[in-house]
Amino acid sequence: MVLNGNLPSGIRREANGGVPVNIQDQTTKPVILNFNNVTNSTTLKADATKGAKTIDLASTTGSADGKYIIIFDPSSLNFSFYTQIGAAAVDTITLDSPLDFDYPAGSYVDLANIDMSVNGDVTPVTFGLRGAGSPPGVDLSVHITGINFFCIAATAVDLTKFADIAALTKGLILRKRDGTFQNIVNIKNNAMISAFSERFTITQATNPVQGEDGFYGSARFAGQDNLGVAINLNIGEDLEFIVQDDLTGITYLSISATGHVTQD
Repeated sequence: MVLNGNLPSGIRREANGGVPVNIQDQTTKPVILNFNNVTNSTTLKADATKGAKTIDLASTTGSADGKYIIIFDPSSLNFSFYTQIGAAAVDTITLDSPLDFDYPAGSYVDLANIDMSVNGDVTPVTFGLRGAGSPPGVDLSVHITGINFFCIAATAVDLTKFADIAALTKGLILRKRDGTFQNIVNIKNNAMISAFSERFTITQATNPVQGEDGFYGSARFAGQDNLGVAINLNIGEDLEFIVQDDLTGITYLSISATGHVTQD
């Protein structure tokens, strides 16, 4: 980068006229979030202690083995994501990992699905990052720097299909919700995922190393070698995938996002 004019005291130009730039790492909390569809929202019935693997809910309606669990304390702004193990026992559910914070009674808990192989043909199904909350969801500003695709299919995958089913008619929409909607991309086949992915790999059941038909891929937004900018989600905004077709023919499809909480 070449700048004209005077430079601040202590900064020297390089021989080519450029100015040295020091890229600093972010020190805020990193996040890996699953796009999820919230089915039920409740609260903690009792205080939950750091290190515990069970929590008591005011309502276990919608809880089930494999459910995606989102916990958020609006006072401390702590948040955590887990998977439920087994069925609820009265008002208690078991988590796949120990709690990383103390959560007081009344903290918000969302119960959600992350498998996108659903039927959105008649009524579109929305998968977001924040959760629904009672009411805010995880109410923090974040930068999203990448999204990751993971698919398991019953039959062979090729670029003309979406997973192993026919190319989509309406498409899987990635959009930012910020009071209005900003459509980022509408994906209709595997070739479109491959086109903007940093890495896209089709796996094969006939490959003894892979052993399963499907695909995985990663798209990176931040950085000059990628799509250029992070997706900034301020409080109340969300990043969403909208399923508009019948994806029930796919064995399993999930998408996650990576990023970090915004520096204060």
